[in-house]
Amino acid sequence: MTEQSIGIAAAGDKDKAIATLELAFAADPVMRWFWPDAAVYRATFSKFVGAIAGGAFEQGTALWHDDGHAVALWLAPGFKSDDDALLPIMLESVEPGLLTDLSAFADIIGEHHPVVDHWYLPITGVDPFVQGRGFGSMLLHHASRRVISKSCRRTSRRQLCGAGSSMNDTDSGRPVRSRSEPLRGSGR
Repeated sequence: MTEQSIGIAAAGDKDKAIATLELAFAADPVMRWFWPDAAVYRATFSKFVGAIAGGAFEQGTALWHDDGHAVALWLAPGFKSDDDALLPIMLESVEPGLLTDLSAFADIIGEHHPVVDHWYLPITGVDPFVQGRGFGSMLLHHASRRVISKSCRRTSRRQLCGAGSSMNDTDSGRPVRSRSEPLRGSGR
């Protein structure tokens, strides 16, 4: 397994890539809080991913391990999730009693989202069958070195990566943290 195994998932690979993500998130507590019914989860997940990160396939920023076991859908600076498509998906698929909590959850995420253009990773996952083999780490390492480091040379790391990022500083290899993120072991 080498970084040479990482490639771009093209538009024609979209269904396979989203299927990997669907498996990766099938037991995720947040996703299953949205959609506790398995049939609703399966019927909705691909539309959800299309809305939050589908642009990655057209932008050429959808990365995957060449056999599709791991996927990272990046949005380049200037690109965003399709909120106009996302809202009806959530309103139609999430139980009405959860919509207030879901709205509060979205607000919290929005408060921690950088306001400057930045690379954004709305979703990444590894097929549970191959988890623990380093595919996910390899995808993140590849992106931080190849995709983000190119832009970090032209833009300040703070402006590019923004608050809330856990990307590594490409010069030092040290983690980049937001101001609101506690240090490990700090007890906060």
